[in-house]
Amino acid sequence: MPSAAGTSNGGSSPDVPPSDLPPANWDTLKLVLTGTTPPCTSSTCHGNAGGKGGFGFPVKNDAQLYTQLTTHVVKDCGSIPLVTPGDPEKSALIMVLSGPCSDDLERMPRGCTDVDGNCVPPEYIDALAQWIAEGAAHP
Repeated sequence: MPSAAGTSNGGSSPDVPPSDLPPANWDTLKLVLTGTTPPCTSSTCHGNAGGKGGFGFPVKNDAQLYTQLTTHVVKDCGSIPLVTPGDPEKSALIMVLSGPCSDDLERMPRGCTDVDGNCVPPEYIDALAQWIAEGAAHP
């Protein structure tokens, strides 16, 4: 992923030309899960073994990953699924990438700050929100 000075709570980055925006698709989702620093799929967080609460992102199994994303409910984000196809505002994934859901659940990826520029860039969050709004198609 290209580096950025941080993220906002949505909205496209004005300095990114539309042709450089990431596509709103499954591949962008998987890139976000594996390309962050630290990656969401690191063994201490959300790797196949799971992290806090044993929750993992099985990125090598698309069907299992999609099931995890659409059925795992995040209590700290108002008891909503990570991904609610058709409704990014009721998708905890967008909430945790944009900012903390609550005092008990920090902004992800863990330890990211706008100052360090190691958060998911806003154009990627926007692409994921669009992918969800369009029904969250997967292979």
